[in-house]
This record gives sequence, structure tokens and C-alpha cells, in this order.
Amino acid sequence: MRIAFVSDSYKPYVSGVTHCITLWKRVLEGWGHEVYVFSFGDPSFDPRESNVVYSPGIALPNGFFIGAGFSRQAQSLLKNMDVVHLNHPFLTGPYVARMLSGLNVPLVFTNHTRYDLYFDYYFPFLSDKFQKNVLRRALHSFYQKVDRIIFPSRSVLEMLSHLNLKVQGVIIPNGVEVERLRGGQKERCSLYKPLQGKKMVLFLGRLSAEKNARFVLQAFLNHLEDFPDTCLVFAGDGRERGVLEQMVAQKNAREHVIFAGKISYDQVPDYLALADVFVTASLSEVHPLTVMEAQAAGVPVVAVHAPGVDEIVKDGETGFLTTLDEEEFAQKLALLCGDASLRQKFHLQTLTHGETFRVEYTVQRLLEEYERLME
Repeated sequence: MRIAFVSDSYKPYVSGVTHCITLWKRVLEGWGHEVYVFSFGDPSFDPRESNVVYSPGIALPNGFFIGAGFSRQAQSLLKNMDVVHLNHPFLTGPYVARMLSGLNVPLVFTNHTRYDLYFDYYFPFLSDKFQKNVLRRALHSFYQKVDRIIFPSRSVLEMLSHLNLKVQGVIIPNGVEVERLRGGQKERCSLYKPLQGKKMVLFLGRLSAEKNARFVLQAFLNHLEDFPDTCLVFAGDGRERGVLEQMVAQKNAREHVIFAGKISYDQVPDYLALADVFVTASLSEVHPLTVMEAQAAGVPVVAVHAPGVDEIVKDGETGFLTTLDEEEFAQKLALLCGDASLRQKFHLQTLTHGETFRVEYTVQRLLEEYERLME
């Protein structure tokens, strides 16, 4: 089968969507399918994988690319695919849907993001009513152009209900490379020696407003006395980093917090192998890959109740879920950090639970949907 994944941006831009597509493509190619990725980007960039077609675009400061249209080569290839899988509803999604209109090429779309929550973060000056109207019209128009809509979790249905949209879709959870994540070696992690004798609390992901890293850091800094011999590590980068570093400096807590910067996907298993607890407070995720990766690797999670996260973490079994309350979050984190036997218990339960997150299960479900559309 000739399958195309279309994304607004791809490597080297780091995002959950990029990661999903990379994993899907890798599994599908291993099963003998011909898979392409089409995106805006620098055509001279080498992603170190085959069949990635970049059309020229303008690079934004965060590494994201935007463009006016795909190259002739990209358009020609797209028109000869068996299935085209779209991943963004505002730029490349509608553009490619219009391009392929009437050509009998099945279009699949995965709704990766709670767009309503992203609007709240990036356009807080817009009224809720205005945001809802803009989103409702844009998504309704786009949904009409595709043949199958996939939701990674039930949480997306909350967004649709909030927007008064009635959409028929299929729920196919995201997946991760379980064996690879469990193959990490803490001794290979660059922080292994600096953190010897200390417990490591890991935050992994982009340091941007919607990830809510400030909440995690504030909860930790305001209760430092509850975290002896413990270090909070931020493995990621982004616009929030400067603010977070300033918060640490104000508390004179540099020895308790490490900013490791952006790490490669190859380094993730080693960081997870060293981590005692994984933390997140993001409220905008649909089915967060970083949380799944932590659980697949056997790392207990402390997280804020949020769409998608609730469908991954089993409260009281593989981690703790809290309200958006700093005291409660810090209390649960301190409980897990201070009790080695509880961490071990959660670790074993998490390894069993993590078996359900295999990316092969996800890709098999995707293939079934592709085949139904081609019948």
C-alpha cells in the first residue's frame, strides 16, 4: 500500500505529531508498505529517512515551518497515493484536501490536539464565544472534507461537545516503542554521575505555556523541604525556559533543579531509566506520548487530572492524579519520592499496564481503517 502522512512541519521540528508519524512510518515500512511524509521545511535538510518530501517554507523562531503550497513533485506524488493521512486541520489539512478533491484518494485525519485549549493559551484576549465560533466553523468545514476521523482518546469528544459539533469518528489510541523504551541504561545518561545518591523527578517535553511547567516547578520549589536528596530535571527547551530559570534563581535552588535542554529521542530511554518519578501538569494533551513513554518504561507518574492523561495513568496503581492544586500535587510527589517500596510497587504495576501501549497495536488499527476506505 502507498501511504502518505501530511504534516505542517516535520523533522527537525520536535512535536508529538512528528513523533507519531515517525513511529507509524517505521512500523508500516517494516511491514512492507511504501510510506511518504509531506511537509513544509528546508528541502536541503536530511531527516535520515527515506521518502520525506519537504516543500519550501518560512521557518518561524521555534523551528516550525509555514508555506503557501507544496512543490510540483509533492503534488504529483500525493495524487498517486492509496491513502493520505492528514494531521493538521488548519494549514496542510484543508490545502491537501482541496488538492485531492475528486481524485478518489481516501483521506484520513487524526485529531491530535485539544484545539480549544490551545486557543485559550495563545489567544487569551479573545472571548470564549469568539473562540468557539472560529473553531466550530473551521473544524466543521474541514471535517466534511475527509473520509475518516480518528481520535487518539475520548477526551477529544469533550472538545467537540464544547463546540457543539457532532462528528462520527474512530478512537485509536497512540502507541510507543515499548521494548526500546525499556532498553534504556541509566549509566549512559549524562546526568548519571551528577545525580548519584539523589532521586530524579523528570519533566520531559517542550517548555511552552500549554505544558504548564511553571506549575510543576512552583509546587516543587515551594515544598523543597519535602524533597530531600531529590532533583527536578527539565529535559526539553522552549520559550518558558527563561522564566523557569528565573524562578529557580529567586529561590536560590540551582542545586535542586537541572535544565538539561532538548534531548534527542535516542536519549529518552536512558533518561527514563534514571528517573524515579515522571511529572506533568499539561491540560491540553489528547493522548500525551511522553506520559505513555514513562509508563511503558515502568516509571510512576504524578500528573494533574487532564483529558487524555486520565486514560493513561491508573490513579493509585501506576501513579497519582491530582487536581490543579499545588499543595496536593506536591504532597503526592513527596509521597512517591519518599517511599521506595511504593515506587517499586508502582513500577511493577506500570510495566504490566505499559504493555497496552505498543505502537504496533495502533498501526494495525490504522491499517484496518485504510483498508475499509479502499474497499
